[in-house]
Amino acid sequence: MMKSKIFIFILSALVLAAAGPEGGDIPNANVSGAGYTAANEAAARIGATANEAAALINAATDEAALINAVTDEAAAQIGAPVESDIPVRLPREEFESLLNRNKDVIGRISIEGTKIDYPVLYDGAHYYLNHDIDHNKVTAGSIYLDPSNNPERDDLHYLIHGHNMKNGTMFKDIVKYKNESFFYKNRLIRFDTLYDDMVWEVFSVYVLDAAKETIFTDYMGSETLYLLFLEKYAEKSMYAVEGIEFTADDRILTLSTCSYETPNSRTIVHARLIYKNGVQAIAPTINLR
Repeated sequence: MMKSKIFIFILSALVLAAAGPEGGDIPNANVSGAGYTAANEAAARIGATANEAAALINAATDEAALINAVTDEAAAQIGAPVESDIPVRLPREEFESLLNRNKDVIGRISIEGTKIDYPVLYDGAHYYLNHDIDHNKVTAGSIYLDPSNNPERDDLHYLIHGHNMKNGTMFKDIVKYKNESFFYKNRLIRFDTLYDDMVWEVFSVYVLDAAKETIFTDYMGSETLYLLFLEKYAEKSMYAVEGIEFTADDRILTLSTCSYETPNSRTIVHARLIYKNGVQAIAPTINLR
């Protein structure tokens, strides 16, 4: 179809070209003199350009064939499996029952010496602020990962929320870190994801006014900015941790719950990753024996 259209177009152009600049009829071959000469010239032009037309048609046909070949190859590749160097990670069996209950489960958090031992959920919003794991709307809500995080990537900074319930559930025990004795005796947190076992060491606790200050998890790829925030978190702590030195490779876990110093107060606890899947990430500042 493409070849025939190209041929018709070129042939038409040749006929018009042979007719002369004014676009008149082709001179009659029986006329003599000037008319005879014009007729010969027109015939010669038609003969010469006919060869050019054939060459153009062949070139166009070759180009069309090439386009079709490329299109066919692209179409074949659309449905082909994409090769990747990133290994596929499957959730561990210990989370199977929780995932069958709710696909939004992304991990579990527990702290010795407290009642905190809950699955952690994530939906990319604040749905679990007032919904439990079974999607019931409840005041206590659930323990959930901040929308700024992504459970499918290894974020530098995880931010987890939970309510401070009067009955002692959810993140009520987080406020105990404001007690100096409790702070130094309970500095280990277990936050595991679907894929990794992780132990975190608490290094800071303080109260902030959520109306004036925000906890950031995105440092725009700046190691300098990240380290500045880590230093700031440590400086704000009610209690000092000796021997802590931050690096740009540190992974941070932040726990946030309501506090009642002001209407918008939050108790904030920061911790660093010290063990991942049994391998030491950084040297802990406490004796784990």
